[in-house]
Amino acid sequence: MSRTVRIGIAVSVGVAVLGISAIWAADAGVSQDEQAIRALVQKSDAAWKTPGGSKLLAEVISEKGYVFAMPKPGNPSLAAISGRAENLANFDKIATNAPGKHVHETRSIKIVGPLAYEEWKSVDELRDGTSLLLDWMSVYAKDEAGWKLIFAAPTSLDKEQQIKVLTEKVVMALIHGRCAEALEASDGLIKLDPTDVKYEMGRGNALRGLGRTNEAMAAFDKAATSKNPAVQSDALRNKGELLANQGKYDDAIALFSKAIEASDWVAPRYQRAAAEAMAGDTKAALADLKKAIEMAPAGMTPAEIKGELTKNPAFEKLRDTEEFKNLIK
Repeated sequence: MSRTVRIGIAVSVGVAVLGISAIWAADAGVSQDEQAIRALVQKSDAAWKTPGGSKLLAEVISEKGYVFAMPKPGNPSLAAISGRAENLANFDKIATNAPGKHVHETRSIKIVGPLAYEEWKSVDELRDGTSLLLDWMSVYAKDEAGWKLIFAAPTSLDKEQQIKVLTEKVVMALIHGRCAEALEASDGLIKLDPTDVKYEMGRGNALRGLGRTNEAMAAFDKAATSKNPAVQSDALRNKGELLANQGKYDDAIALFSKAIEASDWVAPRYQRAAAEAMAGDTKAALADLKKAIEMAPAGMTPAEIKGELTKNPAFEKLRDTEEFKNLIK
C-alpha cells in the first residue's frame, strides 16, 4: 500500500530504511561501475517505450528492497511512496500514458563503495497533453548480482517549481475537460501562494465546469480584486457570462462594462454585445460588435469573428437588420 511523505524527507531517509546489505568491491574500476549504472538507466528508459515494460524495469530494480516516490498531483511537495511489487504492478498501467518525449539527463554519478548516487533531470511530455520537469536522485547498490536500483525520488521542489508544475497542470486539465483535476491543482496553487488571487481564475473555471456555479462566481469575485488589469477583466467577464447564462442580462452587461474598463479587448466587447442583444438593446449590441470586429486579436481575422456572429444564437434577432448584414459583409 502506498503512503505519502514530504519529498525532502523521502530523499533523506529512503536509503536508510531499506536495510540492504551490499558487498564492497575494492578492486572494481569506477568507470566500469559507472558504465553498468548507465546501462541500467538506458534499460529503465526503454521500459517506458516497450509494451509490458515492467519486465524490463524488473531487471533494473533490486529484489531485496526498493522505494519509489512520485509527486502527488495536487501538491508536488508531497510524494506517494511505493515499493517494488506495487511499482511493477502499476507500471504498465502508467505507461499507457507514456511520455511522447522523455529526456533523462544524468548530471552526476557519485560512487561510494557499494552505493552510487545519480543526480538527474527528467523532461516528460505526456500523451494527455501535460508535461513535467523534475530534478531526481536515484540510488543504486552493488551486491552479488551487480548494480541494482534501490531508491528513486524527486528532490525537493522549491516554491517556484511547484507553481510552474501546478499552473501547467491547471491549464492542460481545463483544455482536456478534466475539471476535478484542475480544481485540485488550483487549490494547490492557492495554498502555495494565498496572496495571489489570480489562481482563483483556474479554480473558478474548474468549478464552472463541474456545475458548481455559485462557488465559481465567488472565485471570480476574488480574482477580480487582482491589481493586474488582465486578470480583473477575465474574472469580471467570466462571472458576467455565468449571469448571462442565467438570463440576468442587465447584471451581466454591468460586469462586462467593468471588464472593458479594466482591459478593453475583443472578448468582453463580444460578450457584452451578446448580452445586449439578448436584452433587446440592438443599438448597443451593434456598436459593440463593430468595435469587436475592429479589435480582432492576433491570429484571428475580422472574417473569422464575422463567421462566429452568424452562428451565435444570441444574435438571432439582429440577423435581419440592415446594420447586422452590413457588419458581416
